[in-house]
Order: sequence, then C-alpha cells, then structure tokens
Amino acid sequence: MNESPEASGPKSQASKPERGIACPRCGCRHLRTTHTEPLPGGRIRRRKVCRHCGRRIVTYELAPRLAGPDCYM
Repeated sequence: MNESPEASGPKSQASKPERGIACPRCGCRHLRTTHTEPLPGGRIRRRKVCRHCGRRIVTYELAPRLAGPDCYM
C-alpha cells in the first residue's frame, strides 16, 4: 500500500503560533526581565535583556484583570 506519511503517523495537529516575543536583533526567545514597574491605568512596563546578544527591550502589558479573554490570541 502506498500511504502518505500523514496517514501512517499520529494525527497531525494544527501548528500553534509562537507565543511571547523574540529579540529584534537575533530572534532569540530567551529574554531576562531586569525591571518591572506598574504604570497608571493598570499597565505594566517590563525591561528585558536578550540572554544571547544583550539587546535591551521594553514591553508594555495589560494587567490580566484588564486584558479580557481575547488578549492572548
């Protein structure tokens, strides 16, 4: 029988989108948080450093109670 690889293996699952952020310089997803600061309006500012190349980035996040159910899609 000529079966395709998909038919003989386990059910293929839809690929999940990558969560989180990547370093804009090297693409590494291993970031270390160096500082977290709450901001007015319930937002959070996090300063992060790439563990691979040392690039510094800042992220702004909504607090989970303000984000709603669709914020991570």
